[in-house]
Amino acid sequence: FSADSVPPPKLEEVRFLDEGNGLNVRFDSATNQVDGAWDIDCAKLFKYDEYQFGTEATCSWYNHTVLKVTFSSGASIVPFDYVNATKDNAVYLVGGVLKTNIAGATLTSVSQYAEAQKPWNPVAPSISITAPLSVGVCDGISLDARGATGGGSRALTYEWGVLTDWDAETTEEADSVIALQEKLVTTSTVISLGFGDLLAGRAYTFLIAAKNYLGETTTAFATVNKLGSPSPMVLFQESQIAMVRSDAKTLKLDVALPNLTCTDMNVSSTALGFVWRAWRLDGASYVRDVPLLSEYTANPVSCRLPKDALNAQTTYWFEVTVGFADTMTINNTAATTVNVGAQALVASIAGGVEQAVAIGDTVELDGSLSVDPDENDAEGPLQYLWNCSRIVDVTLETGEIQRRLVHDKSLLAPVDATAAILAFVPDTTSGWTGGATYEFTLLVSRGTRTATYSILLFISADRYMPRATVTDFDENLKYNPTADTYAAVYFEATSP
Repeated sequence: FSADSVPPPKLEEVRFLDEGNGLNVRFDSATNQVDGAWDIDCAKLFKYDEYQFGTEATCSWYNHTVLKVTFSSGASIVPFDYVNATKDNAVYLVGGVLKTNIAGATLTSVSQYAEAQKPWNPVAPSISITAPLSVGVCDGISLDARGATGGGSRALTYEWGVLTDWDAETTEEADSVIALQEKLVTTSTVISLGFGDLLAGRAYTFLIAAKNYLGETTTAFATVNKLGSPSPMVLFQESQIAMVRSDAKTLKLDVALPNLTCTDMNVSSTALGFVWRAWRLDGASYVRDVPLLSEYTANPVSCRLPKDALNAQTTYWFEVTVGFADTMTINNTAATTVNVGAQALVASIAGGVEQAVAIGDTVELDGSLSVDPDENDAEGPLQYLWNCSRIVDVTLETGEIQRRLVHDKSLLAPVDATAAILAFVPDTTSGWTGGATYEFTLLVSRGTRTATYSILLFISADRYMPRATVTDFDENLKYNPTADTYAAVYFEATSP
């Protein structure tokens, strides 16, 4: 039985990462990783590496059979297409380099290629259009779709379109729609239309489709009403906002007086009035539920939301109507969606990450300072679970000492390991060892969210060991963390 009784590795599968920023290259058997290193120059393994992966691409092994390629700018490889297959659909392995990981192997892989397959769950573009809900008869509009994501490390492609809920019944109307469609033939993410490009008293739904190189497409739309009379211009600076409950967020408006250049209309007063409204999505409908909205909009051109003002995992709809303050009959409305996401739980154990007690002490590990920044009581109370493992040093055959954790459920069996405060007495009759160090891990959960925190607890065999506790921190003192300055930490020590 020789080392080369098995063939050298062959390419088994090449598949794009879900995010589109690289590839997983799988071989049919364990390899020697060329030189045994986990990071490798891509050029050692692949032909055309700079052209296909980018000039600064990196290659690293997950294990002996799977290699990860991370693209840099300028990558050109695309997923395999049965209809329009090209040389850019495949990865080309350099021959005479790769061997099995069996000691003494001599056979090397031959030059070969494998088509790069689409990801199992490819990333999709995310895009939205910022546009006013309505504009005055003398106003043009700007459609802004900048900020799209999901390109998979490459530029997205865009295609605009327009829909109407009315039929062009006259030559003038038909010509207007055709001219508008021609102006939308662009790859730009920003389009400016003049007041004459839209017919007064009509509604237009503008669409933009964003497509990434993986073939995934997302379409966004915005409906704009072209009013038959002048009106103030009002627009939220962000049409969709993503935040978390602990964020302070300001919803800002762009506001302008009515454009009267295409009419002979005059106004007696240019003072503008603002009416803010807000709804919370509840099931399939919205309900009015931002009780302090008037306080947040004391400056009417913005809505200043303090931290914790909105509920987590909730969608809100904010709307403002701007008109002449005397009558509000000439007005315009803008709206934005605010999506409040979930935050991670924060697990904590009081007393520091390294603590010491003596055998036979009454010990309390306090995890009650763990918090849910979302304060989402709808998910139920915080749940606690304590685990304990002893740290032991194991000497390997190489003489190297390796530190390991040995989990022992029996240590916490006599106590309530689901309470916020873990109270126990470490004594030898319960299986504790003096002079040993234990790792305590607190798992905090609420709904589907979890968080962990760990500390090391040294249990001294000396019942009369000195005790030290850090005194309360004086928050009125200021400490300057510049070079050559020091802060003192005071503690109290006692000895039996």
